Order: sequence, then structure tokens, then C-alpha cells
Amino acid sequence: MWSRGVEQVLDLHRNQRTRRPGPIPGTVFVDGGLFKDTLPADLRTLGGYALGMSAEAKALLAEQYDRRKYHAFTPMGAPNYERGTQRYRDPVLSGTMRCANHPKSMRLDPSRYPTTQCVKGTSCSCGTTVTLGPDDLINLRQRLLYGTTKWKASYGRRSAVESTNACVKTHHARLMRHSTRVRGTERNGILLSFILAAVNASLLMTRYGYDVGTPPQTADDAVIEPLPQARPTKALHRQRKFTRPRRAQAPPGSERTGPTTTPWVTVKRTAKSPGKRSVKTK
Repeated sequence: MWSRGVEQVLDLHRNQRTRRPGPIPGTVFVDGGLFKDTLPADLRTLGGYALGMSAEAKALLAEQYDRRKYHAFTPMGAPNYERGTQRYRDPVLSGTMRCANHPKSMRLDPSRYPTTQCVKGTSCSCGTTVTLGPDDLINLRQRLLYGTTKWKASYGRRSAVESTNACVKTHHARLMRHSTRVRGTERNGILLSFILAAVNASLLMTRYGYDVGTPPQTADDAVIEPLPQARPTKALHRQRKFTRPRRAQAPPGSERTGPTTTPWVTVKRTAKSPGKRSVKTK
């Protein structure tokens, strides 16, 4: 994808959320991102976004990931897609960390931005840049740090698009082929705007109880709360605990070895009814 100029936004498997030494001293790779080794230990092993997590749990987890950005290297300029390289700047240069050897960084708020343990007047590795190549976890690197609030918003774009398509095509409208009988992009765009306006009005009525025909008298900055859910969700992954299917045992005499799960079933014909078969389990 790099050769075609495509930047990836992907979720990481548990095996991919690892820690590895960085390309230069004083750096470390965590979950595909490059950080200074000042990253606290409790921020190096954060959990992932599990299926069925509530919005509150996701928000709390995103806050933990957001604390990493103060120790992270940030992209510097556009990547070189032909060579597969990207230049990164130190967090002291990007203005998210304080260092005694860089007076400009010391003007940052110490209650918000962390301070390195560097001693003023001694050499340190702060304020440097590094170029990562194709061999530096290019399959896991992302422009947005994994797990942060910005990453979560970017990763959820696909779900938002599919949800909008479902509302327009199924739940609140019937937009399909031959729904509009005009030609031209401008004319179809005008008709589509009316359809989307009707979908938004239907969403406000069914989910928030807000009638656009007779809007309630509320303040401009008032937040409209959604209506309580009429029935619990029927999604199977929220009701059942995931279990893997049991594999059938190999037939007798087979050389295949493995754990015994389902007994082998043999079929025999009886003398009383040779045309019928009875199943007997050993």
C-alpha cells in the first residue's frame, strides 16, 4: 500500500501489540508506534478494544492511550512512498515534552507536559529526528497513534458510512435504483438532498423524539438526549459467550492423533430389518 500512497488505519491483534527496541538508543516500539524510553510502564501494556465494549469503556481506554502521545515520535513531513521511508521528530521537537537542554521546551506547562531526566549541560538524545524504513515495522506503523481518540474516530469511519447507507436504503428510506428519474449530477444531487433531509427528520423523531415540524422550546446549547431503548439488542455476540466448535474424533484405526471430543459413530445393519440401519455409539 505504501507504494501506491495509501496510509493504513487498522486495529491490532493481541500478538501485534508488542514492545521492541527502537532504531536508536533511548527509543522503543510499542504497538507499532515509536516512543522515547521515558514512556511509563503502565502505558506500555494497554488492552485492546474488545467486541461488545460499551461507549463508556471505550472512552476510558482511549484516555489511557491519549497519555502516550506526550512520549511519542510524530511524523515529520510527507512519507517517501517510493523508498518506503518516513521521518519522525522527537517529542521535545514536536512540543509535547520538556528537556533541560532545550530552553524552548521548558516554557511548557510542567503540570501537563512530562519532563525528561536530562541534566542541563550534558549531552542527551532529545531533540533528534529519525527516519524509519521498510524494515521498521512498516506493516504496523500508522500516522495516528493506535488506540488514541483520533485513531478511534478515524477507524470508525467505515462503521459510520455503513450505518448511513443502512438508514438511507433500508431503515428510514428506500433509496435504490430508479429512485430518481432525472439525468445529470446536479439534478440527482438536489433530489438526494431532499431524501437525506427526510432521513434526518425521521432519525430525530424515532431516536430522539424531536419533531422538526413542531420543535420544542429549548436553549440553543441544550443537548438532546436519546430516547430509552425499546428492547434489548438481539445481537448474538452480546448474548452468548463465544465458544469454539468441537472437532469430531478421527475414525478407529486412523493415524491421526488429537484430543478426544466427539465419539466416533458406527453404522450397522440389523438382521431383522436389513433395509434399515441403526446407529450405535461405542
